[in-house]
Amino acid sequence: MLTLRGPGIRSTRQALFLTQAGLGVLVGVHAVTVSKWERGKLQPSPWMGALLSALHFTSLTMSRDVRTQVPALIASHGPIAALGFLLPLPKQREESTTPETES
Repeated sequence: MLTLRGPGIRSTRQALFLTQAGLGVLVGVHAVTVSKWERGKLQPSPWMGALLSALHFTSLTMSRDVRTQVPALIASHGPIAALGFLLPLPKQREESTTPETES
């Protein structure tokens, strides 16, 4: 898994057109924490690193037009809706179907 360091976190945030406060709202931390991550003064926890890595991948695959809408999406619908929009859904496992037997 990709581990983002300061410059990677900053570039991801900027690619999503977010301020430090906006990224903080999105992932549930204070803007000062985002600032410390970006400056290398603090490292994200492993689970936060996984979330930031997923956001980084998303920022690379989304069009610029879509990415510019992220701040408005957070403001209008909240961070949970924005994360649902940004993060890919896990692929559903196909249910194994067994033919029913007649008695």
